[in-house]
Amino acid sequence: MDFPPQGGDLDSQRAGLSQLPLPMQAFFEFSYTARESQEASYPGYQLVVDGKSAVRLGFYHYCSDEARSIGFNTSRQTCPNGPILHAHRD
Repeated sequence: MDFPPQGGDLDSQRAGLSQLPLPMQAFFEFSYTARESQEASYPGYQLVVDGKSAVRLGFYHYCSDEARSIGFNTSRQTCPNGPILHAHRD
């Protein structure tokens, strides 16, 4: 997700989507997973944001995917099917 150092080329390791470290990394841990299809393409993704328990934010897990709606749950495993915190509208 980060930008390449000193203006290098964007590639699969550095997509240029976000400047890291993110300001909220002090409070949250971010994990991004691309979903691979049988044709070896990547039709979707899942982004999970976990509150760091050391700063007492570990009660909820936030998650999103290519639909861009943000869900939350107290369980990381059920987060993708949890309540919607923010729904993307076109």
